[in-house]
Amino acid sequence: MDKKIVAYFKSEDDLETAHAKLHKLNIKNYTAEEMPGDTDLEMLVPAPLVPNGASASVPAGGAGILKDDDSEGEEVVHRQLAQFEVPEDEVKDAMAILNEAGAHIHKSALE
Repeated sequence: MDKKIVAYFKSEDDLETAHAKLHKLNIKNYTAEEMPGDTDLEMLVPAPLVPNGASASVPAGGAGILKDDDSEGEEVVHRQLAQFEVPEDEVKDAMAILNEAGAHIHKSALE
């Protein structure tokens, strides 16, 4: 059975780096797009190295996770998302790739 994963990235470069590595897995139905402006950033947490059922320490989410300051100190929000399906036995590998790329996932994906 496949698990649907939605990952959020600060930049398109981070998204593309993760995408290139995810292709080593058996992902299906991959799409990438700009994140909708109404996404609840408080519900996003860093992608864990150890998902589902294992004891992973996951920091609290928050609106600051996908924000940077530009050269003038102005806050800039980068909102890129990728959605895909991956076989259950490859979820751990997918999460490791997402973690390495600095991706965030919705807290509900950890349940």
